[in-house]
Amino acid sequence: MKPAEAFRALLIAAALLAAQFECVRTSTVSGGGTDVSNAKVRGSVVHADGTPAVHARVAIIAASYDALRDGAIADSLIDTIDASGNYAFAKVDSGAYNVQALSSYDNTSALAVGIHVVGDSVEIPEDTLRAPGAIKVMLPDNLDAVNGYVYVPGTMISARLNGSASYVLLDSVPAGKIQPVYYSAIN
Repeated sequence: MKPAEAFRALLIAAALLAAQFECVRTSTVSGGGTDVSNAKVRGSVVHADGTPAVHARVAIIAASYDALRDGAIADSLIDTIDASGNYAFAKVDSGAYNVQALSSYDNTSALAVGIHVVGDSVEIPEDTLRAPGAIKVMLPDNLDAVNGYVYVPGTMISARLNGSASYVLLDSVPAGKIQPVYYSAIN
């Protein structure tokens, strides 16, 4: 297959994958101020039984974030949930974000997507930690199986192909419907 045909096949496969997934939650909320560089983002996370998800870790992640390309998330974008189940991020720049939470205590997680920071204060609806799942992504032929990887933009969900050309498994995916899965290569 010629490189142009392989690229076209990859685009078609990516479009088909994207059509299979929908967002978990879209929160189009905004504050009333104009000082967007000092925006505060607050929310709460609970366990399935309604108790606060104390000590779970939560990160606010730019919607375009690629875990393998962009590296570690800055410490200022990670918080630990307090005794009341609340978290807060200060001085968040304007833009689109997702919030991903993980409890290492019981290996549960949550994902809120489509958060738009455009004001001075954003309140995210309460979210619930649930048991994660996995997604088996079938791959088209002629991908770079050595340098390639798949990821969910704006999350920490990613997996290298590691020589596999037929499928890759995305593990620890928060329960619910997710955003599209993308393919990329390190080079």
